[in-house]
Amino acid sequence: RAGTAGAVEAMAAAMRAHMGSASVQELACRALRNLTHNDAENRTRAGTAGAVEAMAAAMRAHMGSASVQELACRALRNLTTNDAKNTIRAGTAGAVEAVAAAMRAHAGSAGVQEAACRALMNLSVNDENKTRAGAAG
Repeated sequence: RAGTAGAVEAMAAAMRAHMGSASVQELACRALRNLTHNDAENRTRAGTAGAVEAMAAAMRAHMGSASVQELACRALRNLTTNDAKNTIRAGTAGAVEAVAAAMRAHAGSAGVQEAACRALMNLSVNDENKTRAGAAG
């Protein structure tokens, strides 16, 4: 019901409008993770609304925040579960490289490492993203 009420689109818009705020990014990632869990319609809405691209941009903008990185990876996992379009969007937006960078930047964070591995598991079902992951190190 939240998806049909525009919540998914509102989260993507908030991420773009407040890119400089780590707390907005954290909360939006958390909300999108919940909204897209086991909900193909909300995954489609999120992709169309630009949430995947906003997530990749948030990861680049807040590389120093382990919380943003972990929550973005967790949301990316849901956004790309059984969704080829969002997986392609993520690759094009630089999400694969952002996830790899998060793993390097937060090597001591088990939460980031786990979430990043799970995100890469989904992202790498696409051959182009496999190549990106290899090149990203």
